[in-house]
Amino acid sequence: MKGFLFPWFATYLFILPIATIASAGAAFRSIPQAERSHISQAQIAFPWKLVLWMAIFSLAYGLVQEQLTTSAFGPHSSPGALFVGLFVFMGIALRKRKFDFSAIYRVALPLMVGAFLIIPIVGNFNNMVTAFFVSGAYTACSILIMIIMSNMCYRYGIAAMWLFGIERTVRMAFNGAGRTTHDVLLNAPSGFDMPYVLPAIVIILAVVSTMVLLSESGLANTWGMNVSDTEPHRMEQFVRSDVIKNHSHDLALQFGLTLREEEILSALAERKHNPEIAKELFISEQTVKTHVRNLYRKLDIHSRDELFSLFDGIGGK
Repeated sequence: MKGFLFPWFATYLFILPIATIASAGAAFRSIPQAERSHISQAQIAFPWKLVLWMAIFSLAYGLVQEQLTTSAFGPHSSPGALFVGLFVFMGIALRKRKFDFSAIYRVALPLMVGAFLIIPIVGNFNNMVTAFFVSGAYTACSILIMIIMSNMCYRYGIAAMWLFGIERTVRMAFNGAGRTTHDVLLNAPSGFDMPYVLPAIVIILAVVSTMVLLSESGLANTWGMNVSDTEPHRMEQFVRSDVIKNHSHDLALQFGLTLREEEILSALAERKHNPEIAKELFISEQTVKTHVRNLYRKLDIHSRDELFSLFDGIGGK
């Protein structure tokens, strides 16, 4: 839409979301009443740590966006974005389920810091080098935040439109603030050493942002989010389900379980019966029984009580 005149741009900007919501509402109303989901309303404290982290990186990105725009490859065609995309793709292709997604943010900080340590050194070539490093760091952050927020939507039943929409709005606001700050610094009085001061500011921002990120011990954490509900013990159920799923994943890696067997192990640990599991996973009861037999064999157990014992004590964690 970059080439549209403003009236066209505004029309699409407002009509598309409204049309989408209207279509989704019509689709939901077409479902018979008995088959509709009935979920109680919950109050969600927004995951501010996650949004703050991405906002700071967006501010840093905005500070140097003019350099990226004038580079040889442009802001969204940098080899840095391709590099990070290949890093994630190859990591998943080679490591599969053992790929550690937290490695993505371990790549982002060195790329951002490296870019601005190089700027004063490489001289006339700094646009291309900066584009590679900064675009790579920003791409890594974007991939990671989509993974974490998608996980939140799945775990807590949060509407993705709201979560992603609010985060993107904050990101764009901070990106614009970064571009404005860059213009102010560019027009600063003579004697202001732009090539050195600007990198220092961005490095500080990137380090602070990454410290916020590292304050959370894992990608499945709440990131400052809290869920309160009118139904008692619902948050406790969320946490318990998360703990069971995490422990099931550890057991799956240890005993070589398939993804489907891991899902069924989690369901069994939550005291669900075969018909309930079959309905939840859209498979037959006979298929569930087959997976359960394979689970028992791989885990070297013979009853559900022995299976439950594998999860004893994890609630304390």
